[in-house]
Amino acid sequence: MRIALLGNMNNNSNNLAKYLLDMGYTCDVLFFKNEAEHFYPDADNIDPVNYGVKQLTWGSYKDYFVTTKKNINNDLLDYDFLIGSRLSPAYMLRVNKILDIFMPTGGELHTLPVFNSWGIRDLIKYLGFSKIQLNAIRSVGCLFWDDTNNEVEQTIAPIIHGLDRIRHAIPMVYYPEFQGNSLERRKDASKWLDRFIAARADADIYLFNHVKHVWTRNTINRYGKYHEKGNDQVVKALASYYKGQPEVKIKVAMFEYGSDHIQTRKLAKELEIDHYIDWFPQLPRKEIMLGIMISDAVIGEITRSWFSYGTIIEAMAMQKTVIHHRNDYLYPTKKMYPMLHVNNEETLAEIFQKIAQGQVNLVGMGKEAFEWLRDYGVGQALKEITHKIDIKLNL
Repeated sequence: MRIALLGNMNNNSNNLAKYLLDMGYTCDVLFFKNEAEHFYPDADNIDPVNYGVKQLTWGSYKDYFVTTKKNINNDLLDYDFLIGSRLSPAYMLRVNKILDIFMPTGGELHTLPVFNSWGIRDLIKYLGFSKIQLNAIRSVGCLFWDDTNNEVEQTIAPIIHGLDRIRHAIPMVYYPEFQGNSLERRKDASKWLDRFIAARADADIYLFNHVKHVWTRNTINRYGKYHEKGNDQVVKALASYYKGQPEVKIKVAMFEYGSDHIQTRKLAKELEIDHYIDWFPQLPRKEIMLGIMISDAVIGEITRSWFSYGTIIEAMAMQKTVIHHRNDYLYPTKKMYPMLHVNNEETLAEIFQKIAQGQVNLVGMGKEAFEWLRDYGVGQALKEITHKIDIKLNL
């Protein structure tokens, strides 16, 4: 009995496979033809993968129309349970297979199946593929998608109506590899740890903000409104903090990731706080995690409420306090993780002030957040996933 994980966006399948192997399941990761290099296993791993690997010759929009059904079926012959992301619902429906769990990363659920704009790129996708993906999503066995916010839920409600749903964070970080001897090996193998340590050496408080830079109008239009991150508000909050001429020096690490990082840097210079921001190039997650390790806390997304996503899961895995936008009233059934709440530049500036004044136990909150991730975030998600696997495989 074998499990196939189709697609590896955000390295989600790479890490989910490790958890499933730990639990005694046999699984392979099937890589689409057009996987993003930034999220290939080497971006997370320092050791060879311990799961089965298959490189597919399909996975893109174009491939959907030119790949034969026989080719797709042959690639899936050995598998009894299918978990997939991106366009996997469409490919499975094309060959009359059930995608047992649809594990989207974002746009393939809340952007592709609906009309977004009259832009040429969006219009081509909408006219050529929207209906295909929409019908395919409705045919999956289960949606694996955490609770989000009112805007997103309203958008996807007609698409996922009646679907079974796992409402937990995707286990997108394999946290055991960032503990004990494994962590020490990662530190020895790092090419950037010394640079992170040097950057924080002259800071009293060092905050990590490795969110993709998406905040200008043109970029939001390109990626979709749900991808707006609020990076500009981080810069403005830092400027507001320094207007008070504080004695405690706060610095923020940022990354050249996302179309708007140049605009973010420009804004920091205009507000005369660019010397309090350390810029790094786009780096693989295995390096990012070590930068988080030497930081005091992690700043996530500011614009709208989310319950879980990559940045905060990475922070929790390294036992760091999360600072981001979460409207708790939206999640009445969830077990909450400890965090620092912000929703705009003013509230973030207030958090900076509280941290500087020692009003927040960052270390204790980070440890509690890790316990939440271990026992509830990852733990409950894996329980629900494996329950569905066991039912289908009669285990």
